Amino acid sequence: MNNKSYDTKRLTECALITTILAIMVLINVYVPMFFVFLPIPIVILFLRYDLKASIMSSIVSGIIISMMGQPIYALTSIIMNFIVGITLGYCIKNKKKFYFTLTLLAIVFIVAM
Repeated sequence: MNNKSYDTKRLTECALITTILAIMVLINVYVPMFFVFLPIPIVILFLRYDLKASIMSSIVSGIIISMMGQPIYALTSIIMNFIVGITLGYCIKNKKKFYFTLTLLAIVFIVAM
């Protein structure tokens, strides 16, 4: 048997942030200008843990949104937020300069659109 230790703090925090992300995306359906804040939970997960936690959180929130709403909207919203959130988290974690971060985010957002 493999001795795996499961970090309950990490699991709980990822579940809470995933729930917050799903609620924020569902609010974005009714308040369209709310999309600016959607990458923030993914950035928080990327900074606190790693890329794996961010990917899993995005997938699970996409599944939740698909069940409660439109699957196509959920897919596009999660992909856009994931790409922008990971880019911003990478720039913050590696202490990139402001103009580099802003330019990279603009390029990534345009490509993701």
